[in-house]
Amino acid sequence: MNRFCWICILFLFSCATLKENMVINGNENDAIRNAIFDFTHTEIKLLKDDKTFFIYAKNIDDKIVVNIIGDPNPISFIIEEDGSYSYRAFPTMLVETNGKLFFWYDKTKNVTDTIINTLYKYNFVDTMIVNAYIPEHSINDAKKSVVYYFCKDDLRNYKKKKGDNIRRHYRTPKLKCK
Repeated sequence: MNRFCWICILFLFSCATLKENMVINGNENDAIRNAIFDFTHTEIKLLKDDKTFFIYAKNIDDKIVVNIIGDPNPISFIIEEDGSYSYRAFPTMLVETNGKLFFWYDKTKNVTDTIINTLYKYNFVDTMIVNAYIPEHSINDAKKSVVYYFCKDDLRNYKKKKGDNIRRHYRTPKLKCK
């Protein structure tokens, strides 16, 4: 066999192994974790560009769509007197892997001290202001991103599209879901 054939075989084997480590059944957060797993193993260039990544997910028909984009802008937030953090743009979920931080907002979860301490560790907190207006967190919508389309009934069945602009409207790829 020539060298090209060996490379193709290794690539196919690594893709099969990658999917074996993903969750099959689950919810939006499980799809996000699968996307992070794929992203950290396949998107080496985008991974090098940033240390922190914002994730946005939504349900569309029989799919869960997950968008991952590098986000170097620190989060400004309010500390309320009662110690709760109700600011909607504040992440309530995060995953740390290989010195990179992936974060997203889950309306069913609350912000914890662990999340705040982790954000401080990555120098991702800009200001703490008591009883003051904080503008919404913004990201550079011209940055490159990766959009994942997962079948709700099988989170290992997915396709992804790379984007050069978060505002670009993507056609949903053909994905056969049960």
